[in-house]
Amino acid sequence: MRSNIFKPCATILAAVLSLALVSCGQGGQDKESSGQPGQSKTLNMSLNFPSGYSYNRDTHELVTGSSPVNALSLAPYITQVALSISGPNIETIVLSVPLDTLTVTVYLPDGEYTFYVVVFTNLGLTFTDSQTGVVGAGLALDLNFNLEVNAPPVIDGISVGTSVTPKRTPVSITVNASDPDGDALSYSFSGGGSVSGSAPNFSWSADHSGNYTITVTVDDGHGAASIASFGITVTNQAPVINSVSADNTEPTTAETVGLSCSASDPDGDSITYTWSDGAGWSASGSSVSYSPTTAGSVTVTCTASDGDGGTDTGSVTLNVTNANNSPAISFVDVFELDALDDWLSHNGVIVNNLGCFDNTFQFECFASDPDGDGITYTWSVSVIYWLNGANSDSTTLSGHYNPFPQGAVLNSNAIVWDVWNNWLGVLDGAFLTQLSVTCTATDGKGGSASKTVTFTGGGC
Repeated sequence: MRSNIFKPCATILAAVLSLALVSCGQGGQDKESSGQPGQSKTLNMSLNFPSGYSYNRDTHELVTGSSPVNALSLAPYITQVALSISGPNIETIVLSVPLDTLTVTVYLPDGEYTFYVVVFTNLGLTFTDSQTGVVGAGLALDLNFNLEVNAPPVIDGISVGTSVTPKRTPVSITVNASDPDGDALSYSFSGGGSVSGSAPNFSWSADHSGNYTITVTVDDGHGAASIASFGITVTNQAPVINSVSADNTEPTTAETVGLSCSASDPDGDSITYTWSDGAGWSASGSSVSYSPTTAGSVTVTCTASDGDGGTDTGSVTLNVTNANNSPAISFVDVFELDALDDWLSHNGVIVNNLGCFDNTFQFECFASDPDGDGITYTWSVSVIYWLNGANSDSTTLSGHYNPFPQGAVLNSNAIVWDVWNNWLGVLDGAFLTQLSVTCTATDGKGGSASKTVTFTGGGC
């Protein structure tokens, strides 16, 4: 078994294993920044391999006797030599050493340092050693390393709880590994997702669906590692719409409808909501407002999305009717049937005032309805009259009748009213001085319109 040796900057040397040279800190320090006396030093390295191994610097081949170290058809080779330098006056430095010269130059302040070397091969084996050395006077320092074989860890088996799992559902992973040299092993995972736990039992999960290739790397801390891979498929469970509702399922084209959509997601994903009526309208949010523009049956659809490809839809049907349009009155005409026997107003234009002896009138209202609804007419009449002669107005009175005056005869959109015989005749000496007529047209659906026409004069 290889003896335990100093292992500084283990994570960096693991990175060197992938042929990526990284420094733990500043490479070499200049004299000013270090604050210590020193100079550039040439480090001459000698690599003494264990018995049975030898190194050909010209070919970088590692052999034992006349045969390769292992049974590979290609001769084994040294692929990299990494040197780690640590000491009290510098941050740790990691250097890649030229394979043909095994010599490097680095600035080091005077002092004592620990030098740690890892020799990488294409066998999976590494060779390691460390020693201390004092940097002081002189431009060179000879480092003589007596290497020991470092065998890579062995992954004996990997057990995965399941190869298919929903998002955010942990999968148990057991990694059984050993090291021929008895080194303490570290475990790392790559390929996505997150891992918790400690060797040999781990738990893996992922937040997003997909096919994952998980690679586990077992490292012995001496530059040797073994890897193994396995696959896990993570599935996405679509959201489920629980309800879609409208606060009014029988609106008119003049009304606004409140829509609500509620959904849940088995994976706990955040849900977004989008809406469509299939005719160009769209909106987003769990609660929205919708204003229908066309009468008929309208299906409004809510889509719930989890952001990972999962969706569900639900809908609500609205029975939309056209909004009611109120009737419109064009004009109110009044015809005097007794003394004047002529129009007071005709086609909406006042053509005469009241006469002294105007008593009987025909009121006629002209209205229409945009929706073709039937129209009902009601009337309101206000009059002002004088008593006891035209020269006295101290007894001016008024009267108001609704839906139409006493004694009036209703005929569709017109009425005939004998003012004298049905009212003024009971008042001795009364004369009509003002007449106001109001027509109101209603469509029976809440729509209405009114128009008033007023005449003055008379009194005599």
